[in-house]
Amino acid sequence: MHLVMVLAGMYMAALLTNWATFSGGAFTDGSFCVDEGIGAMWSKAATSWLISLLYVWTLFAPVLMPGRFNND
Repeated sequence: MHLVMVLAGMYMAALLTNWATFSGGAFTDGSFCVDEGIGAMWSKAATSWLISLLYVWTLFAPVLMPGRFNND
């Protein structure tokens, strides 16, 4: 399970960074590129931190609240 979660996190990071490819400018082929600018940077950073926090929560929630995640 942990390997799958790590691979899923790596996949999400690759998607958030546009597979580490760089575009030529704000306008490419006459269309607006949404992967550039301070707003895009902060939305990607916030999303990556949220994904990381959700992963850490899945690790520690059963330890912190053992009665809540009991399968009985």
